[in-house]
Amino acid sequence: MLPVARADSVSLGEGGTALVSLPSLASKLNIASVYGKDESRNPTGSFKDRLASSAVSAARAMGARVIASSSSGNAGASAAAYAARAGMPCIVFTFEGTVGAMVTQMRAYGALVISTRIKTDRWRFLEHGVRELGWFPTSPFFGPAVGSNPLGIEGYKTIAYEIAEALDWRVPEWCVLPVCYGDALIGMWKGFQEMLSWGWIDRVPRMVAAEIYGSFGARPRGGAPRGGLRGRGCGCVWRAGQYAGAGGGWRRAPRRARRNGRDARSDAPRPRPGAIRHRRVGPAGRGARDRSNADGWARSRSAVRCRHVRRANAR
Repeated sequence: MLPVARADSVSLGEGGTALVSLPSLASKLNIASVYGKDESRNPTGSFKDRLASSAVSAARAMGARVIASSSSGNAGASAAAYAARAGMPCIVFTFEGTVGAMVTQMRAYGALVISTRIKTDRWRFLEHGVRELGWFPTSPFFGPAVGSNPLGIEGYKTIAYEIAEALDWRVPEWCVLPVCYGDALIGMWKGFQEMLSWGWIDRVPRMVAAEIYGSFGARPRGGAPRGGLRGRGCGCVWRAGQYAGAGGGWRRAPRRARRNGRDARSDAPRPRPGAIRHRRVGPAGRGARDRSNADGWARSRSAVRCRHVRRANAR
């Protein structure tokens, strides 16, 4: 049911959180019953621990050397904690303005936290580490940022299992989840789908994504979301087969995205020199050519690295 056997798992005791009855809210909404799943009881204080446990367990089993994430909050803290548990270095890309307490939590768990001046640059630098250096990502590394590591998403199935078990295998009518990338929602839905196929439950609840981000509302009205990356608008939702492990790293599935007859990545903006607060190493020479990997995707042209990142990758 999960990507890695129990004996090989990286765990801090996540899961098994309380399903709490909320009678006052049920009365206010004029419905029979409402339950809340208290995910704050997880080791680092959020449901992200379920994803991190599954993703880091898979990373270690595959022989990955570095855990990497792009986060401004709980996902980065969770990745750092589970990487530390696995004895692996962790690099978290965030942006200026991230809440100080979250950065402190990431660093307390031993992560190298790198802050970019431009919010979207964190995905570009993370992508460079994943494609060029073989880092194992626990979060999206290209924009628009939707979904997450498919092996990590498997960990969210346990929320569905626990809800069904707590209710004596009678599932609720609705499940409402706060979403950002939507990874927990799809993982939870998959858990219910699996139980339905095994005959453990008789139906799948209706899933509701609760989102307050302004650009989300623009999509149904036909507008483009603000802050997206040019040339990166295809293949947003991660499927189980879209990314596969290869020699401890990750490779893109052999499918080329096209836009106006060109490779969708060809006109994507490059990382900006100086956008990261570390010195630039090995600038690309004039006339340097793009190389293409075996999957047909052009490798990143960026030569922007920081000495700390190179040191972490060499461990």
